This record gives sequence, structure tokens and C-alpha cells, in this order.
Amino acid sequence: MYQQTQAQNGYYPYTPYTAATAPMMRPEIPAYMMPQTAVPAGLKGRPVSSFEEARVAQIDLDGSISIFPDLGNKKIYTKRINADGTAALQTYSLDMQPVEAVPEYATKEEIAELKQTLESIISKLQSATAAQPAQKTALNF
Repeated sequence: MYQQTQAQNGYYPYTPYTAATAPMMRPEIPAYMMPQTAVPAGLKGRPVSSFEEARVAQIDLDGSISIFPDLGNKKIYTKRINADGTAALQTYSLDMQPVEAVPEYATKEEIAELKQTLESIISKLQSATAAQPAQKTALNF
């Protein structure tokens, strides 16, 4: 009798372990979902004062680019490790383009002289066309 009441309540030690009688368990986290370490956001490198200092600077061997600004010489050096194990060092420089000169504008006096010249030319053309009678030409269709 004891065994029957225990079996009905789910406490009988010889009953099969089913999902209905199992306590709620936390599912295990698979290995592929483990949190990964994040790469720190930002640039790798440091300020340098010359090309030689950037050339001998130590960098990470993971192939990421390290940046070395040279503010005194207005240059930026980038350095990284290639797939074959050699270091690649590139130089970028700031070339200042000359500022274009401000265009010269005409003065009021020059504009007034041009206006008078144009008015005189227009008046001469109008008087020349008014002196000649307009000839009508026959249309040949």
C-alpha cells in the first residue's frame, strides 16, 4: 500500500524518470554559444616623432594595423604584419594645396565705361538698321 501511494505521487524510487516528473532544469549552454572576449574599440598605435621611431615600434602579430601619427612632420605611418611574417610600413603625408587667389572684381568705374560703350554700339546699330529699308523677299515654295 505504501508503494502504491508513493508511486501515485511520483516519489516511488523504481518508477521511470519521465519528463513530467522531472524537475525543471536549466538547459546547458552549448560550447559554441559561450561569450567571447570583445576586441577593444579604438586604434592601436601611439604618437611618434620620426619615421625611424615608427619603424622600430613593436606591434601586435595578429595582422591588425597600428597607426603612428607624426604631428611634427605632418605624416602618419601605418604598420602591420603580412601573412608571410614581414612587416609592412606605409607613410601618408599631408600636402597643403596653395589657396587660390581671390578673383579680381570689376570696379564701378569699369562697369560704367563698359555700359557706355555698349550703349553707343547699340545706338549705332539701331540707326544703321533704321536707315536701310527692310526689303521683303519673296518666298519660293
